[in-house]
Amino acid sequence: MDGPPPTMTPDPSFDRFDGNVTFFLADRNTTASVPMAALNAFNDETISVTMNYGAQLGACVVMFLVVLVLTPSAKLVRASAVLHLTGLLLCAVRTGLLFSYYVAPFSHFYQVWGGDFSQVPHYYYSVSLAANTLALPLVVVMQAALMNQAWTMVAFWPRAAKYVACALSAVIVLLTVGTRLAFTIVQNRAIVTAVPPEFFFWGIHWTLIMGAISIFWFCAVFNVKLVSHLVTNRGILPSTTLVNPMEVLIMTNGFLMIIPSIFAGLEWAKFTNFESGSLTLTSVILILPLGTLTAQRISSQGSQSYMAGEKFRKQQPQTRSAFGAASSHQANHTKPASVTFSSNGTTVTPQISAGSRPEVSLMDRPERMDPIDLELSRIDACRESFELSQGAEQRRRMQRDDFV
Repeated sequence: MDGPPPTMTPDPSFDRFDGNVTFFLADRNTTASVPMAALNAFNDETISVTMNYGAQLGACVVMFLVVLVLTPSAKLVRASAVLHLTGLLLCAVRTGLLFSYYVAPFSHFYQVWGGDFSQVPHYYYSVSLAANTLALPLVVVMQAALMNQAWTMVAFWPRAAKYVACALSAVIVLLTVGTRLAFTIVQNRAIVTAVPPEFFFWGIHWTLIMGAISIFWFCAVFNVKLVSHLVTNRGILPSTTLVNPMEVLIMTNGFLMIIPSIFAGLEWAKFTNFESGSLTLTSVILILPLGTLTAQRISSQGSQSYMAGEKFRKQQPQTRSAFGAASSHQANHTKPASVTFSSNGTTVTPQISAGSRPEVSLMDRPERMDPIDLELSRIDACRESFELSQGAEQRRRMQRDDFV
């Protein structure tokens, strides 16, 4: 009677993960071997890149719908809204085409490791060409949106600084679009011929450099006003109810443009399963309408408070002058607060009252009010006005009840 088969003791020196996958090529005789480590690395990179493109696609679609819903119909015909919607639409289509590459025959096992793309249908070549070509109009729309947004902020600068900023912006934009055009042409040729463009590696690096310079430049333009305010006021930011809509737009765009600047810097780092090139373009396309919507939302919520603050600031000089006149008029008809009298009418040594000395001098003295103190004073003024109105209403009610 045969017993159970003997158990095989595994060899500790054998690495079962360090094998090769061998397969036959088209001639049925030649074999090709691929290390398992290379297969695992390719699969990991494919999954991470597809997740990246899928997240970008979903974000673009959601932002496109948000801009359509939250932007008033009268503002949809403005240049900024048209550029934002066009950029989101182009970015969504491009990321969708990039995503489709990894479910096409280009990424199948035999085509990748055998290097044989002869049986790939022509349709998939067209999809790859479209995905690569759409990067050019996307860059053009992105640069136009950045220029439009930058002009909104630079328009209030001094004339010399405004002209210099516009000239530098135009040069940077033209160089960025020109290098992207050359890169698109060379890359399309490489897709058709399936030959890497080794002769144009310098142009590819120059395209990355100009893209990063463009992002850094506009990030600096958006943040220069914010940084100058922080330096002038020693790090003090006003309350959201004291800033106008333009200041809100400057702050939101300035802060948010730091994100694509980080992605542009990461393009020069070497990551295994992270592709930041597409994230740089997508983040700008997402951030520009997000900053505009945020500024509109904050401005709409704080518009009444902002107008109240403006009215309060305009009334301050009138209130001070009226208070000073009333104080001087009262001082001519009353006893000086600095002199006290005894019970029998004799004058005692004059004493300065802590409550009576500084009132007139402080109101006449020019003083820079802190935004927080200004906001608190406005709240107190609104509360006193509310209490006075409530008191008047109560007195009218009591008179009406007595009359009845």
